[in-house]
Amino acid sequence: MRLMFLCWVALSALQAHAQDPQLSQYYAAPLYLNPAFTGNLDYDCRKLPASRVRFVSNYRSQYAGSLQTYMTSLDIRSKNGNWGYGMLVYQDRQDLSSISSAPLQTYQASGLVSYKVTVLNDWKFHSGLQLGYLARTLNWDGFIFPNQLEASGVVRPSSENFSSTTKGGFDASAGVLIYNSDFYMGIATHHLNQVNMSLTEETSRWPTKIDVHTGYRIPLKKQRGFARRGSDKSITPVIHYKRQLNTQQLDIGTYFNYEPAVLGLWYRGVPFSKGPDGRLQQDALVVLAGLRAPTDYGLFKVGLSYDFPTSRGSTTFGRTFELSLAYQFIDERCRKRIAYKQIPCPGL
Repeated sequence: MRLMFLCWVALSALQAHAQDPQLSQYYAAPLYLNPAFTGNLDYDCRKLPASRVRFVSNYRSQYAGSLQTYMTSLDIRSKNGNWGYGMLVYQDRQDLSSISSAPLQTYQASGLVSYKVTVLNDWKFHSGLQLGYLARTLNWDGFIFPNQLEASGVVRPSSENFSSTTKGGFDASAGVLIYNSDFYMGIATHHLNQVNMSLTEETSRWPTKIDVHTGYRIPLKKQRGFARRGSDKSITPVIHYKRQLNTQQLDIGTYFNYEPAVLGLWYRGVPFSKGPDGRLQQDALVVLAGLRAPTDYGLFKVGLSYDFPTSRGSTTFGRTFELSLAYQFIDERCRKRIAYKQIPCPGL
């Protein structure tokens, strides 16, 4: 049944509108979530070149590894602190089975830029732009056709003669973010130009995706002036909503920071909306455990999350987990004047 389901996913992609890969740890992939986060680092040491760089890597495995996403980003803050520059690449793979290669893959490589202005007292406004190349590849060698199967279970070479199919084009996204020391809210619009990604002769536009994210940081310990390393103790309730074509998703939960430990728990689904089958759109309960470890020379963060499906039938295809890694370089001369970021988003 699992093989049939994954075959349907890959084959339907030839004509159906595609969807972006999703991440449970969306705040652990800030550039993917919203271009306005580009260059917004944890520590404010922008006058030292070695302390203005951040590296982030994300991995997601879904349906027992049949769907996998690899993502990497690198961003830097300008010396005056107003500009941010970055790059983002990802690969999304859909495998049919453990004995075949990935028949359907999506790639993206983008450059990003952001700009920050102060609008009122401690309120700041960020705007971001993302430009890049988006492509999909269908590898017919990853399929197993009926004429390859024998009664003994042996898989013979296929007599079908297909070549790999690739389609791609220019892709643009934009986002904004407003925040103060406790509250933030961001909106991002991805795939503004809706590039044609059909792998057939028909037209199939990559649909625009809208992301809305907000949260409020509640300190458990009052801090004055510069925050000392290891002193971040807070609770941050968050809401994340996204919509792409006729698909929508809502994440509601909270992060608990007691540095160096980070714990998270949130629900993913649309409890107020019913799907085509008449049932409420339940998806998963996500739990997160992470480590946020500042040192004299850098900030290292790691997070591991696990999705517990809440919809009927979702357990048939196995569980989902994600791993995120991030590192911001910190110059040795910066260690005595490290200040925490002003954006109260968790995981950034």
